[in-house]
Amino acid sequence: MNGTSVFMPKLDLIAPDKLSPAVRDAIEAAPMPGLRDSPKCPDTRNAIERLLSEQSAESSCLSSPAVAGLWLLAGELVRSHTISQSLDSPTGSYWHGIMHRREGDFSNAKYWMRRASGHPVIEELASHIASVAGTASLALLAPQSDQALAARRLTDMESLPNSLIDLCELAVDSKPELVSDLELICWWEWQLLFRHSM
Repeated sequence: MNGTSVFMPKLDLIAPDKLSPAVRDAIEAAPMPGLRDSPKCPDTRNAIERLLSEQSAESSCLSSPAVAGLWLLAGELVRSHTISQSLDSPTGSYWHGIMHRREGDFSNAKYWMRRASGHPVIEELASHIASVAGTASLALLAPQSDQALAARRLTDMESLPNSLIDLCELAVDSKPELVSDLELICWWEWQLLFRHSM
């Protein structure tokens, strides 16, 4: 697993009443995904398979984009890819871009993020990053950091997707000290996109 996190940080960008207890439990029990192709998580995979097979009133509301996001959470990149590539929408393209970023295919990730251009989650994520930049202890956002310019671009809606891809590539290739900050930012992104996908 990349980074130092073992379990998810707080699920704080999705209102509690927007998720069924079973979906919330599956998300909260999952380990934090790394920036790259994290090991598959059998417990999370099994929880998602139960959600999908039960077809109960509380879990049948999961849309295809939401299921693609859940498979990413479980480290099931192929399953997520199968769904996201079949979705002809900005949301499908966004999940597709995240999947390629996670597998380390950064140029393909940028292609799919261009197809998701203008997605409302990009603006929400940029705003959230800007709102915590002055208060959070994210070393990545410190003005004196080596990556300060790229990090500042994370608060700009136009450049955020490519900047996040570039920073993730830098972190996994040569700057491991950035991994935990970027994992947190990617976790915020996942929550916002999952909320939008429901």
